[in-house]
Amino acid sequence: MKKKILSVLAVLAAGFIALTSCQEEKPYSFYQIGPNFIGIEILSPEQIEALPDSEKDKYAVMNYLTGWLINQDFVRTGMLGKPIIIEGADEAENDRQASVIYDNKVSDLQKENLEKVLETAQTATGNNESELVISTSGQITFSYDLTKGSNGPSTSRSTLFTVDYAPLSTPSEPQEPEL
Repeated sequence: MKKKILSVLAVLAAGFIALTSCQEEKPYSFYQIGPNFIGIEILSPEQIEALPDSEKDKYAVMNYLTGWLINQDFVRTGMLGKPIIIEGADEAENDRQASVIYDNKVSDLQKENLEKVLETAQTATGNNESELVISTSGQITFSYDLTKGSNGPSTSRSTLFTVDYAPLSTPSEPQEPEL
């Protein structure tokens, strides 16, 4: 019985090796899409905490927008495990297909009102905590880039987005009419 099991395992192993060793790797192109925030350097949380409120708010807005872009599938990178991979040896055709995907993402992103997204994030949720707390007004700019490759990627397409932000204004309490 042991010899039968061992012979079956040997046949299966040989078949697996034959299948995997004969496979040719298909050519492909690798693309990434994501934001690049302009004028904002990478800092540790301790360094951010030491900044003035206006700069802290800029980082808070950048972090919130990055998370929102990821959650809405506007970020397609290898770090998140969802880059754009197009199979085929024709680089020009692969580039064209990646450009079409990028153009569709840009079109969808342009339809979004990012200022409204930030306002909504500042409103209290069911647990009375907002997702974004800012105390100053400002503006943040990012380029939305299509890059090709993973090692030292080169930007092949880029679209600039500028988002204004401000703290929510609290509505003044209605005054009672005088009698």
